[in-house]
Amino acid sequence: MTEPPPLLRKPLQRLGQLAGGLGVLLLAAWTIGHVVTDRWYLTQFLWWLPTPLVLLSCIGAGVTWRVLAPGRVRQVKPDFTNAEGAAAKFAASRVQWLYVAAVVLTGVYVGATEWRLDNVFRAPAAPSADGVRVVAWNESWEPMKPMFDRLVGLKADIMMMANPHWTFDVVKYRASMGEPNFSVRGGNLALFSRYPIRRSGYCDLRITPEPNRPDFPAQAKGPPDTGNAMWVELEVPEFGRPIVVWCIDMPSDPWLDRARAFREARAAIDAFRGPVMERLENGLDKPRPLDDRAIGFPDPDMILGDCNTPRGSWSLTLLHPGMHNAFDDAGYGPAYTYPRSYPIIAIDQMMLSEHLRADEYRIIDMHGSRHRAQFGLIHAAK
Repeated sequence: MTEPPPLLRKPLQRLGQLAGGLGVLLLAAWTIGHVVTDRWYLTQFLWWLPTPLVLLSCIGAGVTWRVLAPGRVRQVKPDFTNAEGAAAKFAASRVQWLYVAAVVLTGVYVGATEWRLDNVFRAPAAPSADGVRVVAWNESWEPMKPMFDRLVGLKADIMMMANPHWTFDVVKYRASMGEPNFSVRGGNLALFSRYPIRRSGYCDLRITPEPNRPDFPAQAKGPPDTGNAMWVELEVPEFGRPIVVWCIDMPSDPWLDRARAFREARAAIDAFRGPVMERLENGLDKPRPLDDRAIGFPDPDMILGDCNTPRGSWSLTLLHPGMHNAFDDAGYGPAYTYPRSYPIIAIDQMMLSEHLRADEYRIIDMHGSRHRAQFGLIHAAK
């Protein structure tokens, strides 16, 4: 390697050492975030560090460190046959090699756990007539026309949508599902189904904004987003029994303490008193009188929606313990959902109870909206 001019040698060495130090700090911050996730307010921001960017940054920092600050090897005699010279050479670079090993192990960990590359090698599930095609998507108030045909092409049996734009043609979409088809809406949440709807209910999650924090730009000109939740009971013959689907849209504010937000969301769900909407044979909903006491949502078999916190977050267990992510069953690779153009984080979730499993899970670019859609082929667990 060509030696830099004497005048630049010291500054370049310092630059290399700075890059290495920043790489170590970034890797340490990412590790802490993945150990603790969003149990505490401060660690949630470490948990949100985008894994692909962290890995690329750590690799770049390591290369810069190694090239610009390779240690004091050049100051040791060229003859490294003696023990003193060999020891000096090893001592000069051992920290850098430990860093390289840490980055490699981090990449292996990400591939095995966060990207579930082991699912690639699993035998694909045999085609089955009892598979239910489920789509969940935050349309995020975008004009629907460029995305409509793509949505229809997914041929969903159950399609949950958050924040549909007024240009979404409900009649045309329901016609594309064939007969019979059913739909229900609560707040900014909508669900379309080929299976009969038996009952449903909706509540505002009443999540309070974080005090003494800057306004989130998307909410600065309007009332704070307090979150929405809807439950729908469906008659699904393929599963051998009715199932309950929770549809969730959590606030987007990045300053919001996610652990507190999910505790408040669960409290609002448990405090639900109605009205419960009972679907009549004529397709109309009849509200059942409000209960004198809290009845809460019925236990879910499926939770769909924009949770605004990454897959694997501790806070997601507060919503309903015992659920597992459809991605863990059959997904692999980054499978990030946000932002749509260059996704770096998976904040949209499809969670299943022990009674269900996913034999296929993938993320779909709808060529519009700020979120990518989730698709799952769901079966009854055997």
